[in-house]
Amino acid sequence: VQNFIFDDTGLTGKIFATPLLSLCEGNLNGWAFSIDTFAIQVTNHRLEGFTFNGLLNLPIFSQGNGGCAQPNECIRYEAAVLPGNLYRFSVKPLGEYQANVWKAVVTIEPNSEIEVKYQNGEFNAAATLSGSISIDGDLGQNFMASIPDINFQNLVLRNKAPYFEPGLWSVPNASVSVGFGGFGLTIDSIRMARIPNVNDRANLKLRVGLIIVDSDIGQLMVDGGF
Repeated sequence: VQNFIFDDTGLTGKIFATPLLSLCEGNLNGWAFSIDTFAIQVTNHRLEGFTFNGLLNLPIFSQGNGGCAQPNECIRYEAAVLPGNLYRFSVKPLGEYQANVWKAVVTIEPNSEIEVKYQNGEFNAAATLSGSISIDGDLGQNFMASIPDINFQNLVLRNKAPYFEPGLWSVPNASVSVGFGGFGLTIDSIRMARIPNVNDRANLKLRVGLIIVDSDIGQLMVDGGF
């Protein structure tokens, strides 16, 4: 308890419980979470509200190790219970995250938000994320890429269909040089796109220019997208 007072006006104070729920136990319809601290505020015998905090795992950051989610795969949150069974989460990123699906390192900005609502016996969660990613690896079909910084804003991830909204994506400084099988490659634009009729997968769409250097013709650039 904290600041606990009991007098003729009633009970006043804050009551804590910690820890309450582990990452192995908490489940927001597919998103693992923990409750590290749960607090109830009472003023003059009147319930003022609930707050709680802990860790939340977004599946895109899971490393596929099986078992319980690990703390380095999670975002720290603080949450308040609002009227209408609405839970408002403020996000506190723990650092950089690995997104294996893009061979990327992801940095989440602190202004990102998570909203959870309890409806019809289920928790519906949506994370609205802003930040940046850097890619280094095989993006598929032997396309090796090393891209230092890609910014994104308002990328929405949900725990039920539709699972995501792409938000806005940009490459700083308009063009980034990339190594591609010994050729030079510039990326002028990039975005996330839905795969038609598939709810839980997405593609990265890029517009690129391929630089070919020849001793006879000099430098030649061919552009296109995929």
